[in-house]
Amino acid sequence: VVGTGDNGFGRTFSSFFNRNPATSGRIELGMGGSTCTGGELADGFSTDTSQSFSTTADRAAAVYLVLRTGTIYHDRCTVSAQYYVRSASGRPQVLRSGLGVSMTVSHDTSAASVSVSCGTADASTGAATCSYTGSEHLGWFDTSQAEAATVTISVRYDSAEVASSTPASITLAPL
Repeated sequence: VVGTGDNGFGRTFSSFFNRNPATSGRIELGMGGSTCTGGELADGFSTDTSQSFSTTADRAAAVYLVLRTGTIYHDRCTVSAQYYVRSASGRPQVLRSGLGVSMTVSHDTSAASVSVSCGTADASTGAATCSYTGSEHLGWFDTSQAEAATVTISVRYDSAEVASSTPASITLAPL
């Protein structure tokens, strides 16, 4: 407890650090086993001894990609990936307002690419699955040899990219 110089005292609490981001609650002041609501109060003091609080969630600062599909085939052209978002402090609970996630599949030889929007990551784990199934990349397959493509996951807030995964490679099996 520290004197504030105006006949008041203040104390900084840091006990909310272990609360999950984006949670809320109430804190109540008590002294000697009872709340501070009884008796005569000096001018300027309130009888309300509890205060609401909420913790904030940090923006996503990193995204990690785990491919669920290592090889795609001409007749089974689904690319599936699991991704995990994390804040700068490594927490999976990130600010969700304005958050957008997309997956880009790029053909290594032609540099052609296709991007799809991904679903929102789980609020507590930061994990989600993103998939793409389409015919746009059917021309990427070769009849004589395997081709390669690169998959990345990008995270943005209000259209500004804030994180991108390490690219992962998939194989396009020959026809």
